[in-house]
Amino acid sequence: MYKKMVSTIESNLNKLDFVKKDSNCKDFISKSLFGNEFIDELKELYKSTSYSCNDVLNLSRDIMLYFSDSEPDSDWLFYTYQYILSLSYPHAVTIALNSKFNNSCVIYLEILKSIRKIFDNDGIYPIKNDIYYPFKFLCKTELQALDQSGEYSKFIEVFEKDYICELMLLNQEITGYNTLSHISGVHHIAVSIGRQLKSIDSPIDLGRVSGAAAGHDLGKYGCVGEESNRVPYLHYYYTEQWFNNHNIPMIGHIATNHSVWDLELENLPIESLILIYADFRVKNIKTTEGSWQMKIFSLKDSFDVILNKLDQLDEKKEKRYRRVYSKLKDFEDYMVQRGINVSLDGKPMEKVRVTHLHLLSGQPIVDHLKYSAIDHNIKLMHRLRSEASLSSLLELARTENDQKKLRGYIQVLEEYSTHLTQRQKIITITFLYDLMVHPEEDLRKKCADLIGTLIAGFDEHYRKEVPKSANLMAPEITSVELLDRYFYQFLSPDHKYIDVHREWIGYGLRNLVNSVFKYSGADTKESYFEIITPYYENADFSNSSELIYLLEAFKYIPYFDESHAMPYYRFIENCLALSDEKVTLSALERAYYLLDRCNNSAYFSAFLESYLVSVCKETNLPSISYLRYKVSNKLFSNNALTQLCYEQFTAQSETMISDIFLRNLKTATNWIDKKINIEILLKSVEHEPSRHAL
Repeated sequence: MYKKMVSTIESNLNKLDFVKKDSNCKDFISKSLFGNEFIDELKELYKSTSYSCNDVLNLSRDIMLYFSDSEPDSDWLFYTYQYILSLSYPHAVTIALNSKFNNSCVIYLEILKSIRKIFDNDGIYPIKNDIYYPFKFLCKTELQALDQSGEYSKFIEVFEKDYICELMLLNQEITGYNTLSHISGVHHIAVSIGRQLKSIDSPIDLGRVSGAAAGHDLGKYGCVGEESNRVPYLHYYYTEQWFNNHNIPMIGHIATNHSVWDLELENLPIESLILIYADFRVKNIKTTEGSWQMKIFSLKDSFDVILNKLDQLDEKKEKRYRRVYSKLKDFEDYMVQRGINVSLDGKPMEKVRVTHLHLLSGQPIVDHLKYSAIDHNIKLMHRLRSEASLSSLLELARTENDQKKLRGYIQVLEEYSTHLTQRQKIITITFLYDLMVHPEEDLRKKCADLIGTLIAGFDEHYRKEVPKSANLMAPEITSVELLDRYFYQFLSPDHKYIDVHREWIGYGLRNLVNSVFKYSGADTKESYFEIITPYYENADFSNSSELIYLLEAFKYIPYFDESHAMPYYRFIENCLALSDEKVTLSALERAYYLLDRCNNSAYFSAFLESYLVSVCKETNLPSISYLRYKVSNKLFSNNALTQLCYEQFTAQSETMISDIFLRNLKTATNWIDKKINIEILLKSVEHEPSRHAL
């Protein structure tokens, strides 16, 4: 049996590149491994209840020295830990590494890994007086059942190649921090529950559950120096860095966002819920001897442990934790109701009883609604789990002829959009833009609103604490660039669209701008101004349609000071200089609106006065005369110019009330004129109540 163990170790060492190339190395390794001294020491390790990294070091020392001829200044154990740390977090290494010791370190790590795997199978563990659960990753059958196994396969490859488990073993033995006990416990709970849920056909990705649980606290090994005092707050950042460096984004996203505060988001994928739940239950407690010991608690007991050890616990923080606990309790109750054994005592899953809804009363009705909601969210979040699954969902929506169902799809995207990745948001925005040619106006407005919402929330602001030395990666595209792209596409749709579709898209610009500024933060509004302003500065005044779209979007641009206002003043001036009635009406409306926001700017007020003087004697549409009067009244109240504008408007409107009414019934009358005419009709009724109001 021992010779079989040695053969396994030899086989693993012979796979190393630097051993393959040298037959003398192979001979020496074989001679050393099958010598009586090595086998006798291996027997002693196997017969003991546990073993240490130092025990394996003593076993491997002779082979290690063969490759280096000498020992490092620091002891081999600490030096090897620093070497292995350099593979994942080079910045955290605290000593100078010498490449001549690299092969010796790899030899030791391969022997340690081989022994660990052999002993794990036989229940001989490397940790004394603490929990340790061997990392039982997915079997071949489970791996084949994954929709997308690429990320998980890459995670396992890196986990083995960079000796992640050995990193945790050495860290626990050298520093005394039992992070490995915690991570192995969380992985054990998460995978055990995940496998049970998979067995009852819950839509769950076991690869993401296993990978995220095994890697969720790797960032703790990246904290160094002063950061060691902020490990609970900073490790999320280093965890995300590790996954990003190895291009494992989806598993990394779940692993990074495992804080209990992430539960405050409305909807999370089931993989995240399981990780947060498992992480909540594995906690450190102080023993009577004063040392720390990791233990798996029930959900309630774990909550009590957390409350007793929280820093700066006040009433607000306690209430926050109680809300988090209640959400986890709801999730646990949901799993128990599905027959999941959350106690992990080895007992089989319970048989689920059939729920007869018509026999329920009281609290069971509430519970059933709660579990149905959780189940619905889990299934829906599974449909949004990746770019491919989202694209598949949107393709179904594209082919949907039932408008009610199509609105349902859009409502889902609106509610769950905060949880989409940036690439998924771009896919969704493209889909929504394509719907801007839909014949239903309310649906087009909703799509434009949602595009604006997605753009405003596009930038992924890091919600966790970031190290002082952190250098956050720049995104492929920012919300500002995305706004620039779609502002142009709404303002000037592609020529492949017919005229009516181009008009529908153009009028959606106002909804887009409204949502962007409504849901954006103060820090991004300035950037959005800088993107939008050139469109007003360089407007094509020969294209009345584009001018109307810009004027309609104008009223949703929030208040700006004089430093921003000049391009918009000049845009209104140029629009009022045109002879196009629609443009004139819309520009006068914007001028009236702008007067409230510019605090009677001397420049803009002077221009409007000059404009009104130049046109006050012209005969024009009642709607134009009415708007001129409104602007004049806002500027000067009851001066001579205002009185003149009022008299002109009154003279027109009194004789043309019936004509205005009939004009509004004509399809040829533009909608801006109709809108002002309705206001005129309303004013006439208010002025003379005896009129037929309707």
